[in-house]
Amino acid sequence: MSEQESKNYAEKQQGRLGKGLVISILAGLGVFIGLAFYGDIGQVGRSFTGFRWSYIPLVLVLAFLNYLIRFCRWDYYLRSIQIKLKWKDSMAIFLSGLSMTVTPAKLGEVFKSLLLKRINGTEVSRSVPVVIAERITDVLGLLILAAISFSAFKYGIDVLIVLVALSVALIAVMKSRTAGNTLLKICASVPILNKLSSSFGTAYESAHTLFGFKNILVATVLSVVA
Repeated sequence: MSEQESKNYAEKQQGRLGKGLVISILAGLGVFIGLAFYGDIGQVGRSFTGFRWSYIPLVLVLAFLNYLIRFCRWDYYLRSIQIKLKWKDSMAIFLSGLSMTVTPAKLGEVFKSLLLKRINGTEVSRSVPVVIAERITDVLGLLILAAISFSAFKYGIDVLIVLVALSVALIAVMKSRTAGNTLLKICASVPILNKLSSSFGTAYESAHTLFGFKNILVATVLSVVA
């Protein structure tokens, strides 16, 4: 595949991703609206009337701190895989990605990778693992908080054990060169995935770094605090 063909293919893939993000956003909004009516929208309204609005300043401050800590995690991850970005550009991309939080599992935040490519030319496949790592450390943070809660509430421990096992297994695969290379070979052998084998390789290298012990530890601590 020539350089021009590769460029055209990448642009086509980005266009498809953009359409997919729009569909995901609309689907997410539809789900939210459906749940509001299913859960009795009138009751939701009555709950608002009983809310102590004097708490709003505290809620806003805590929400701001939450996103500030998450930005620190995002910026830390970028530096971990040697993506150099000005602080203001990094913040702008992070805040833009928040518009995609309504998508399932917040995976619409892959939009940040598209913005990153536009600003400094970073390959999408190189930065996408950052979004995945953010979601996984979110899960790890919630699991830690859930484990702490068992001292008061003996509920859902079987689900917790399963989720911990799955998280550890995923991290182990990311850190295992043998497992990673095997998956890359499988992708290269599948015709429909063969064209993307180079991108998969780039993504795996980033993921291998992001899921290092130090990076997982730092990111998970930030997630728990957030």
